[in-house]
Amino acid sequence: MIRFPGMKGRRDAYRLALLVTAGAVVASVALALTALHTMAPATMLPIVPHVAAITVIAAAAISAIVAGPASLMLCLEILRANQLGEQIRREALTDPLTGLLNRAALLDRLKEATDACQRAGQTGALLYIDLDHFKMINDQHGHAGGDAALRHAARIMREMIEPGMVLGRFGGEEFVAFAHDSGRAAATAMAMILALRSTSAQHHGTDICVTASIGIAVMGDAATPEALLANADRALYLAKSAGRDRVVHHEDIRDLEASMRRAGSARQHQDLAAAA
Repeated sequence: MIRFPGMKGRRDAYRLALLVTAGAVVASVALALTALHTMAPATMLPIVPHVAAITVIAAAAISAIVAGPASLMLCLEILRANQLGEQIRREALTDPLTGLLNRAALLDRLKEATDACQRAGQTGALLYIDLDHFKMINDQHGHAGGDAALRHAARIMREMIEPGMVLGRFGGEEFVAFAHDSGRAAATAMAMILALRSTSAQHHGTDICVTASIGIAVMGDAATPEALLANADRALYLAKSAGRDRVVHHEDIRDLEASMRRAGSARQHQDLAAAA
C-alpha cells in the first residue's frame, strides 16, 4: 500500500496529481524537442520551428491526456491509504466505548508526561477515578445502561480536563487523568465531581445517576506512573471508605485515617453506652 504522509485531504491529492501531470508534460515536451533536434536533417532546418511547435503541442496534449487521469487515480489511492492508516492508528490507541485513550496508550502517555515533568522540574499529579456503585447500575439497567453511564462519565471528564492533560480509560469503570500541575489536577478533580453530581446519563428515557470517587497522587518520591497509580489507588480506596462521591489526596491519607478511626471509636462508645 502506497503511503504519502503529507497528504491529508482531496485538495492535497488534486494538487499532487496536477504536479505529476505537469511534470509528465514537461518531460514529454523536452523529449520531443531533443528527438526532433537530433533527427532533423539539414534540409529541414527552415521548417523545423513549425514542426517543433506541432510536435511540442502534440506531446503536451498526449501527456496530459494519458498522465492526468492516471496520476489523479494514483493520488486518490494514496489519500485513501493515508486515511485508512490514520484510522487504524486511532483505533489502536482508543477505547471503542468511550473514545478515550485505551489502557496501553494511556500508560505510554503517562510515561511521557511524567518524564516531561521531571525534565521541566514540574510537580505533576495523577487522578485515579472510579465510578461509584457501578455494579448496581449494571444490575438495575443492564450492561447497555452501564455502557451509557461510562460514555456519559467519559464525556464529562473530557469536558472538564484542561488542554495538555492526559485522560484515558484504565479498565472497567476506572479512568486515569494526569496534569503537569498539581493545582490544576485538584481543581479538575473537583470539577469532575460537581459536574457528575449535577448531570445524569440517559438510557431509553431513564436517568441514571453517576458519581465518582477520585484519588490524587502528586509527584514527589513517587515519580513513575506505577508509583503514582499505587498512591492514587490508596487515596481512592479511602475516598470510597469515607462515603464515595469525593476527592481524597494521598498526602491527606494519615489525617483521614485518624479521623475515621476516631469516628469509629466514638460510634463504638455510643453503642456500648446504649447497650448499658
